[in-house]
Amino acid sequence: MKGADLLICPAPFTRDGIHLNLSDRANSVSISELSDLKHLPAFIAGGGFPKHFSNSVKSRTLLKDYMKDSDFLNTNSTLTAEGLLHLRIPDLNCRIWPLRGTNCRKTVRVISGNFYL
Repeated sequence: MKGADLLICPAPFTRDGIHLNLSDRANSVSISELSDLKHLPAFIAGGGFPKHFSNSVKSRTLLKDYMKDSDFLNTNSTLTAEGLLHLRIPDLNCRIWPLRGTNCRKTVRVISGNFYL
């Protein structure tokens, strides 16, 4: 990681409060191992940083918690809904757009009407 400018972490950042949330548990990385690095990337993005991690690195790097960004959450929920619909309806050939004035995570507009998730 030495020399890296950017580190993109998972969302959620951790499930147990001790390790990063990685699918490869055999090569798990502890949060303290990451925060103790002498050379952190200049920018770290992730979802749901625990306070002890944020506090230990915020003076040495820029942090972006995308789980606190409403634009990211709305875009992510739209993409998640599209993925679900494409799995359920293989021939679906459309883009999903959020209904104005609604919570995108609950209602999305599809070319042929509304789907409630």
